[in-house]
Amino acid sequence: MTWVQLNELGYVAGKNLVVEYRWASPNLDRYATLASELLDAGVDVIVAKSNRAVIAAKTVTGKIPIVGMTMLEPVESGIVKSLGRPGGNVTGLMWEDGPEQGAKKLEIFAQVVPNVARIAVVWNPSIPGLDRYWPLALDTAARLGITIDSVKYFTVEDLEHTWTVIAKNRARAVWFAGDPLSGSRRSSLCDLATQKGLPTIAGDRGWIEAGCLMTYAPDVADHHRRAAIYVDRIFRGATASDLPIERATRFDFVINMKTAKRLRLSIPPSVLARVDHLIIE
Repeated sequence: MTWVQLNELGYVAGKNLVVEYRWASPNLDRYATLASELLDAGVDVIVAKSNRAVIAAKTVTGKIPIVGMTMLEPVESGIVKSLGRPGGNVTGLMWEDGPEQGAKKLEIFAQVVPNVARIAVVWNPSIPGLDRYWPLALDTAARLGITIDSVKYFTVEDLEHTWTVIAKNRARAVWFAGDPLSGSRRSSLCDLATQKGLPTIAGDRGWIEAGCLMTYAPDVADHHRRAAIYVDRIFRGATASDLPIERATRFDFVINMKTAKRLRLSIPPSVLARVDHLIIE
């Protein structure tokens, strides 16, 4: 959530709004400490980006409203009771519309990079909700004739070691599932993959702007705008438990044409006709 969305709703820093920022990356174990700091600062609403941040905030307070901005599978992950009536003090936005969205991303990638036979999925199993994407991704890959390698990481050292695993398995493409740890290094990850001649799928548009090849993902700016609306509604008296969890409604199909050129990939015209954003410079 940015100042732009809050300003549009009538909030002005130092006049009728104070924002306390806290960042956990790259040390994700700090979430609980940072959530406690926000309580000590006397905040009225907590906006938490990921499942892990939401869960940390929920652990330290059952009273202060929490707006999750990019939650994965919030019911299945135990964050809320239901999407329609969350209960408790958490509301907000789902990031993707269930595991099916990951499968669709894989289907589109197979059209962008025809004949890709083996993909390394680089992911962090400690991210709540992310493991639910795995079974459907395997089923979709099998249907498409693609072999999927699970390349897990938990630390920076693990992330650096993934390249050894990818090379050993002879993967011909990489899928960065994305989390705060890898996200803080996305430029170098995207660049190194391209140097190695590996086309990449990634989590959102920010990764493609950083140099990865393609994504099909929710519109980040739209999530920022809608999260600001939740905050505004809570400030005006709404209760988090009564505000339904909303699904992603706008998706971006993004391709980085500079990266495609570096990889000497020719994107089929039928695919280019469906792209929402082409990154050219």
